[in-house]
Amino acid sequence: MCTNINKIKCFFVLIIYHSNITTYLKISFITNAMCGLSFRDLIPDVYFADFLRGHLDGDGYKTTYWDKRWKNSYMLYIGFVSASKIHLEWIKGKISALFQVEGKIKYAGKSVYQLVYAKYASIKLLQILYYSSGNVCLSRKRFKIECSFAIISLSRDAEMVDRHA
Repeated sequence: MCTNINKIKCFFVLIIYHSNITTYLKISFITNAMCGLSFRDLIPDVYFADFLRGHLDGDGYKTTYWDKRWKNSYMLYIGFVSASKIHLEWIKGKISALFQVEGKIKYAGKSVYQLVYAKYASIKLLQILYYSSGNVCLSRKRFKIECSFAIISLSRDAEMVDRHA
């Protein structure tokens, strides 16, 4: 519940529906609080990759760069950001249990935490999250991820040529 300029009380309800889920999930939000909302009870394992892809699109990031210390070393990191360390610990545990991928939680300052995955863990996790070309996702983020995969593939090919030259 919130109060607008005219002192009228308003309520917000977010309804999430997926054609494969037979129930509606009704989640009420109150200003600056999630009222004890727990995603743990709402997301079946079969849909966790889809949830996580949405989390990456909304509150996640992908960063890449060429590491100058090593030739053909293209670095890739993905991360999830939240003010709730408990939420990120739950996501980290779920990713570890379901996908056998390990990440690290870091304090980013100003009461913000990041769950970070480095190169090989990122590659594995991104392949799981984007398991089909028909997945609903942010197209610009998917495009950048596909570009990163292409660069990694090319840098691995270049590394193999260098080893055999």
